[in-house]
Amino acid sequence: MSPSKKNNEEKNLLERFWLPIILALVAAGGSIIAELVKNNRTDITTGSNQTVVAQQTENFSGSPAVAITPTPFSTANSSQSLEDQFLQLLDNNPSEEQILSFVESNPDILNGVPQRVAGEVESTPLFRFNITQNQVPDATKFNLQADPLGQAVDVIIFIDFKSPSASLFKENSIKSDELQSAWDESLQHIKSAEENFDDFSWRALKASRIELRNTLFEFGTSLDAVIVIGRRDSLSKSEIDEIQKINGSHGPISIITYDTLLDYISKK
Repeated sequence: MSPSKKNNEEKNLLERFWLPIILALVAAGGSIIAELVKNNRTDITTGSNQTVVAQQTENFSGSPAVAITPTPFSTANSSQSLEDQFLQLLDNNPSEEQILSFVESNPDILNGVPQRVAGEVESTPLFRFNITQNQVPDATKFNLQADPLGQAVDVIIFIDFKSPSASLFKENSIKSDELQSAWDESLQHIKSAEENFDDFSWRALKASRIELRNTLFEFGTSLDAVIVIGRRDSLSKSEIDEIQKINGSHGPISIITYDTLLDYISKK
C-alpha cells in the first residue's frame, strides 16, 4: 500500500470514529466543569448572605434575639368545657402570667368583664398593648360605637389580672396591699391614656385593624379600668358590700373576682 493511500485511510478513520467520541468527551467535560463552578459560586454567595444576616441581627439588637413564650396552662383532658378548664386553672394557684396566657387563648372570657355599653359596638381586645413605654395593662378592651357620629360614647377598658388567691381587704374595709397596688396602677393607666390619648388611640386603632373608625375623640371616649382579683368564696359579707359600694360609685375603676368571669362562661 502506498504511503498516501494509507494516510487517507487513517484520516477517514479519525474523522468517522474517533472525532465524534473526542468531541462528546470534551462537551461532557465542559458541562461538569460549568456545574462545579456554578456550585462553588452558590456556596460562596450563600455563605456571604448568611454572614450579612448575622451582622444585621447583631447590629439591630446588640445580642441574639430570644423569644419569650408565656408558660401555658394545659389540662389533662382537652375535652373539658372552657368553664371546667378555667376553674381547674384557678384552683391550681396559677401565676398571673398563666392566667393571662389562658385568657389570651380564649379572649371571649373578657366579655364577662362589666362594661358600660350603649348601642351597637365593635368590641376588640388587645393584650399587652402599651399605653406608654412603661404602662402596659394585661388587656385593653375597646368598645367602639358602630356609629361614630352618634351620641353614645366609646369605652376603653384597661384590665389587670391579679392573683386569684389574693386577699382584697384588711380590717375596716381597707384595701389589701395587692389590691391597693393594682388600684394605683389602674389609675396610672387611665391618667397615661388621657395624657397621651392621640398617640395611644392612633396606635390602638392601627393594631386592632378596626375598619369602622380611623380616629377616636378624647371628649367622646370613656376610659375605665377593671381589676380581676381573688375568689368570691374567700370574701365576707362586709367585703362583698364594700366591692358593691366601690363599683356602684360610678368611678372609673371596678373590682371583680374571677367568679364573675366564671359566671359568664357558665351561661354560654
